[in-house]
Amino acid sequence: MRPHMDKILLELEPAEVQRMMGILLDEDAQEALAFMKECLEKKLRDRMRPHCAPVCEANYHPREKDPVADE
Repeated sequence: MRPHMDKILLELEPAEVQRMMGILLDEDAQEALAFMKECLEKKLRDRMRPHCAPVCEANYHPREKDPVADE
């Protein structure tokens, strides 16, 4: 995990909200863990993944001949 994390917002489908409410009403610890593993873990991992890629590599030089463009 990152040392510093900002807030993370997760979107839940209506069926996921319904399942969570059932877990809370029943106070079902096993179902709560299953829900976290099946639903929340993937959503958290997706949100924590870096959202940007580097623009250029360290060995790129702007005035260099572009071998792809055949300049």
